[in-house]
Amino acid sequence: MWPSAVRMKHAGANEGAPLHARKNLRFACDSVCGHSVGVRTAEVSKVQVGFAACTAPDTARVANTAQVSAVRGRVHGRRFASTQRQRCCVRANARVVMQGKPPSGSPTVEQVGDMIARHVLETYLSGPLDQLQNGADQKCKRVLFGICGVPGAGKSSTCERAFRTLGKLDNGRLRDRVAMLPMDGFHFSRSELDAMEDPTSMHARRGAEFTFNAASFAQKLQEVRDAVGEKTVKAPGFDHALKDPSPDVHVIPPSVQVVLVEGNYLLLDTGLWRSCKVRQMCDEVWFLDVCPVHVALSRVKRRLITEIGLTESEADKRIRDNDSLNAVQILDSRKHADRVVTMADFF
Repeated sequence: MWPSAVRMKHAGANEGAPLHARKNLRFACDSVCGHSVGVRTAEVSKVQVGFAACTAPDTARVANTAQVSAVRGRVHGRRFASTQRQRCCVRANARVVMQGKPPSGSPTVEQVGDMIARHVLETYLSGPLDQLQNGADQKCKRVLFGICGVPGAGKSSTCERAFRTLGKLDNGRLRDRVAMLPMDGFHFSRSELDAMEDPTSMHARRGAEFTFNAASFAQKLQEVRDAVGEKTVKAPGFDHALKDPSPDVHVIPPSVQVVLVEGNYLLLDTGLWRSCKVRQMCDEVWFLDVCPVHVALSRVKRRLITEIGLTESEADKRIRDNDSLNAVQILDSRKHADRVVTMADFF
């Protein structure tokens, strides 16, 4: 059973709410809204969600009242009655959300990217610019900073924004100290999927964790860590026109001190991802939870239609049979993140 209230302190009195409280709030809201990720096989006939601000100025709280009718099935392994109320206290300036629409107060990619850039600058890039020259300082290590989230959460755009922001700082003198390494380049190619035991299923589930070459990805991460100040490392990218990885798209020169690693499964702790120690390769990983899951998946659907050419019904089927299943697994892995970034960090 969900807790009857998740207490979150006023923004003026504390920097933010406890991490577990933020997770519970987001998790509760996602599930109540009847997202395909949270509900799976449940049938939701009517969902009404309303956020109403408290009028007392000294309380600085917003009451979240959710009424759910005719909910059947299992939601994340928990049974719900036909009508159940959940009350969550959030920050005073929370925005109004009605009928599952995306929050008008969701942070922009620029806000999230700049937040990450500030953290990386203050934490990892405060040393002298000649620190890595010719690998003279052997004590200096290369930092791998991970950005993780469900499909459509804005990982790639956020990573690019953080990269560009860092590159502009100090009159561009930090440009050579930061690089990007997306995980997309480590998809198995279509020819590799064709050679597998069940190629039809593998193609249908492309984007799932088992359709990535986890061993190759881990090997590249290790190479990037070890090459600081010594050699240039090249990594593959993903060519959306060819629908396959493309070699040597991303170049990481010896001068780079921080590599922004972006991908869905950086926090996964199962199978090859565990044995290859992908999570341990990253010094720090932030999980992006800045919009409801159904909003993130709606972005994926839009890309499936506009970029891949699927019909709306085909896109809906792919979301239901693939992307939503992947999102469930990715959401579960966020417990391994160093920080979960939520809307509460901005409003």
